[in-house]
Amino acid sequence: MKKNIYFFLTLLLMAGGIFVSCEDDGDDVKLPEYGDAEFVSFGFYAEDNPGNLLEDYVVENIIGDLSIALPNYVDKSALIARFEVTEDDTVFVGGVVQESGITANDFTLPVDYLVTEGTSNSLYTVTVGDLPDAVWTSLASDTTDMREIVMRVNPVSGIPYIGYVQSADDSDNYKAGVLVLEGTQLAILGETTASETRASDISMAFDASGVPYIAFADYSNDNKSGSVMSYTSSGWGYVGGDSGHGITDTEIGHNDIVLKSDNNPMLLAVNDGRDGQIPRRNLNISDFNGSTWETSITIPGRPSETNTYYPKACRVGDSIYLGVLNVSLSTISVYKYTEGSWTTISEGYMDEEATKIYYRDFDMDVDAHGNIYVAIADNVVGEDIYRPRVIKYNEENASWDVIGSPIEVDATSGREFSLAISPTGVPYMLYRNENMYPTMVAFDETTQDWTEPEVIESVESESLFLDFAPNGVGYAVFTNTSIENTMLYKYDIPQE
Repeated sequence: MKKNIYFFLTLLLMAGGIFVSCEDDGDDVKLPEYGDAEFVSFGFYAEDNPGNLLEDYVVENIIGDLSIALPNYVDKSALIARFEVTEDDTVFVGGVVQESGITANDFTLPVDYLVTEGTSNSLYTVTVGDLPDAVWTSLASDTTDMREIVMRVNPVSGIPYIGYVQSADDSDNYKAGVLVLEGTQLAILGETTASETRASDISMAFDASGVPYIAFADYSNDNKSGSVMSYTSSGWGYVGGDSGHGITDTEIGHNDIVLKSDNNPMLLAVNDGRDGQIPRRNLNISDFNGSTWETSITIPGRPSETNTYYPKACRVGDSIYLGVLNVSLSTISVYKYTEGSWTTISEGYMDEEATKIYYRDFDMDVDAHGNIYVAIADNVVGEDIYRPRVIKYNEENASWDVIGSPIEVDATSGREFSLAISPTGVPYMLYRNENMYPTMVAFDETTQDWTEPEVIESVESESLFLDFAPNGVGYAVFTNTSIENTMLYKYDIPQE
């Protein structure tokens, strides 16, 4: 309950040189009775605590002392509170005037707030506790038979979208489409598939307003070249009109799509045909300027005729980061695109303790500060042992740092993994364990290693993807191979 603050005010009066006598001499100082000075609202807001809070935490009904539980990743030592008080009130903490949305305090221990308007005073103790750890829960599933899937979370709505290529008895019906989460159901975006005919190697991204884009090898083009489509209220359409229907001059594979700072798409692909301007298995970049596409773009300084797999692109601020696995050389390369120009961050890296990077998977993610994380599987622990692991680029030393230990799974059988950096900067890895079950680990700053593996569901799986919403909620998607269902799971703090 709200506290009578006679004792608190007595200490203030004594500190000011005014002593209150305990004797009845008729001259005692009369302390004010409990009045109307009080908090009307109190909370911690993400806007006031950038980089520390991902969403708002507000006390709904203020009756007395306040208790707020925050996620365990929050730094409580310098939290800024936003509050509203009754008219003409002033708020103090330890004698320091508090400004709503500005003044920071250390909430690792309870903090006493004095709300006063001179004759009315109230004292509140604010205690900040910890919310439970996030857990995985089943969110939705879909029975569509899918040959390929990719999952991304819309950065505006925070809702997961699943791009897919459906399977069918007739290969002409291997069409590309997108599922979107609506409540607890997965629904087809646009009520039908996006591609006109067969597609493969689908990738997906969103623009600044949350509009989804997909890219794929388009079999309605004679040479199976790449096409890019976006979805608006009028349905799916090719980006650039007819010019977006068959952008590249040859067949593509292993592609990724990203939106530039001007909100126009860029397609990063591997040439899979022999008749293109760029040699087969080489990286091919296609760029849209708002009206037309330019294709067969190469990165200056990148070694020519380097066989490439799995281009992965991430945009942070005004920059695009691109990572690739150079299969023919068993190395990785990372580049940065800013203001229309490419620069090389790391060219042809392989750990000096390894002799080979396994060719079956590669992933990259970049945090909000531009820190680059790459997931590979190599034989750094032994000539015939391939284990997934994560490395982080050290910009100061122009080198790669190891993040945790190699993950204890045989990459030659597990093959698949997905790397995602949460909005709080924590690396997470989703992979298949020795039973082919979808399994997650997170990097623990205290131990400087991965957490104990957590199985999401004890079913054999494939096509794993992991991503995070801006509010820190994680989503994982995989195919349950025993029933061929696409499963969507949510990683979040349990609701009371």
